[in-house]
Amino acid sequence: MQTRISNSLLIGAILGIIAFGYVTDMVSRRAGLLFTSFLVTVSTLMATLAVQVPTSNLLWFFVIVRGICGFGVGGEYPPSAAAGLEESDDFAPRYRGLIFISFTTLMVTLASPIQMIIYLICLKASNNNLSVTFHAL
Repeated sequence: MQTRISNSLLIGAILGIIAFGYVTDMVSRRAGLLFTSFLVTVSTLMATLAVQVPTSNLLWFFVIVRGICGFGVGGEYPPSAAAGLEESDDFAPRYRGLIFISFTTLMVTLASPIQMIIYLICLKASNNNLSVTFHAL
């Protein structure tokens, strides 16, 4: 079950990249970004409230919710990459690569350490109480 929980986010992200890459090209990037942000927000809240689900279904509920979150996370890549490419056209060709990386990859790369720092601050503030830290985040 642990493998299913960890892989559901990855599989959802792959499916989200494929599906939203096509859909946002046909509809609009803005609508795609808004919808994927909504998916990530709602599914993260549902995962946080997973404690309210009966224990027999808790792990399956968590797998499905993380898959939905992964679908939203993966769906954010295609429109944001296209928006980054469009914005980099305003700069000199020499700086376009740096600007594109700053708009896309750098944000994702910096988010993980910042998230870990916030988690550690919450853990320290709660005197290493994992239950309080889990619900605070």
